[in-house]
Amino acid sequence: MSIHRLKISKWEELQKLFTKVYPNNPLIRQLDHFNWQYLSEEKQYNFFVSFNKEGINGFIGYVPCNLWINGKIASGCMLQHWTSLPKDITGLRLLNKAVENLDNRLLLGLSSESYPICQSLKIPTHDSIERYVLILPSAAASKYFNHNTFTNNYFIDNSELSKTSVIEAVYRFDDDIDYSVLHNGNYANGVRRTGKYLNWRYIDIPSHQYKVFVSKTCPTMYCVLRKEQILGSDDNVVRITEWTFDKASSACALSYIIDNIADHQTILIDFYCTLSSLGDTMTKIGFTLSSNIKENIPALFRPLNYIKHDLRVAIDLPPHRRDRTIDIHQWYITKGDSDMDRLKV
Repeated sequence: MSIHRLKISKWEELQKLFTKVYPNNPLIRQLDHFNWQYLSEEKQYNFFVSFNKEGINGFIGYVPCNLWINGKIASGCMLQHWTSLPKDITGLRLLNKAVENLDNRLLLGLSSESYPICQSLKIPTHDSIERYVLILPSAAASKYFNHNTFTNNYFIDNSELSKTSVIEAVYRFDDDIDYSVLHNGNYANGVRRTGKYLNWRYIDIPSHQYKVFVSKTCPTMYCVLRKEQILGSDDNVVRITEWTFDKASSACALSYIIDNIADHQTILIDFYCTLSSLGDTMTKIGFTLSSNIKENIPALFRPLNYIKHDLRVAIDLPPHRRDRTIDIHQWYITKGDSDMDRLKV
């Protein structure tokens, strides 16, 4: 068995394996999307494949990035698309190859295969990213939820929100500005969200249409969202992937989104985020932590799926392979990191 950096000559073979491993993710089989995520500025792939005599039997990708860690900038990566068909040490060897020159690593969406590997390496893991849900009192929502089982706290009354416009739409971020969220006087731990990074993640990505809004008074506060149509229906949901507005402007920003982005067929708005201070802000403006809602709330909408869908997270920092705890609620990690928020079939 050998491990090599992916060459374009192996693309068709890798595509076939993607079809087998990710049958519900057709985007990763499209070369423009794959290049967006993994082709570096030096025109080499940040993607490794393992081979045996029968061909490719495993792979792992990584996205280099800078991170804020305890008030300092550090280089690192986000790991994605990590799979090994052999149930041996191939998966571990792929991981070691991908991160050999990258000390700080984030892993989102751990699979049942990668989760125990992380635990065996003493990498701190978190079982889920908190999901904040806002159910809209629309006729469309009544088709999916039994309103009688909810208290009024689960629904937003938009008439109670301020109608003062505090945000405006923009088409791109300023490449040179750091938009990272502030937490307790410092930048929160997590991927450093420069304008260049955010443009790559949300503006330049193929096949997606995100909307970006910034504060009129503080342009480094912003949100990113997209509207997702429910498969087989005209109804939709609004998925927030970034939200850094402070408590003073969040209610007004939400009112603007409900009035201008949501419509009569929008059933809910949601946001996955680990940072506790932002979670407090979301609950104050009407969102509810999904774990506090007794009725099942779908997490996937293409197709509609009521099964609980947790996003496991691992944070691997030096010194490695030592017992430690990491307070993930001091980190700003969202479903928008890497490619965890993406269109399904």
